[in-house]
Amino acid sequence: KIIMDPYVSVENNEARFYVRIRDSEPDLRRNELLKQIQFDLKDKLDIPEEKGRLANVLVLYNNMLQSLFRSQILTLGVVIVAFLIMFIFLFRSVTIALIAIFPNVLSIGVVLGFMGWMGIPLDMMTITIAAISVGIAVDNTIHYIHRFRFEFARDGDYLAAMHRS
Repeated sequence: KIIMDPYVSVENNEARFYVRIRDSEPDLRRNELLKQIQFDLKDKLDIPEEKGRLANVLVLYNNMLQSLFRSQILTLGVVIVAFLIMFIFLFRSVTIALIAIFPNVLSIGVVLGFMGWMGIPLDMMTITIAAISVGIAVDNTIHYIHRFRFEFARDGDYLAAMHRS
């Protein structure tokens, strides 16, 4: 009785299963695993979705990551537009702003594409690193364009100004 009480409730017609999963496995696909468990509860054990509930740190972490993925995509789009607007006001030129935003968009695409190609999963750390990388890229862009305009004003030579910048 002492051993079973935390896991079985006859009054509520409940049974709890406690399963441990090694979360540090590199090939663990949390979302797919949780969907498969939910499907198996319904399909193999005939437990309807409203009766079978998954709860644990793995579920919370998975929900947080799924939310981060959706918000990361939206945030990158908003950030690119915001930087473009900021560049327009900062450099007072739509052309220069478009030129300045291009390497930033390219770097975001290359980094995320490389991570996908190499099979590096998006998690808290990689998303944080991606956000920091965008900040560094924009900072470098502002410094470079500002210096380029200063150098170009000296002699009007695009190529020489580019090299001196």
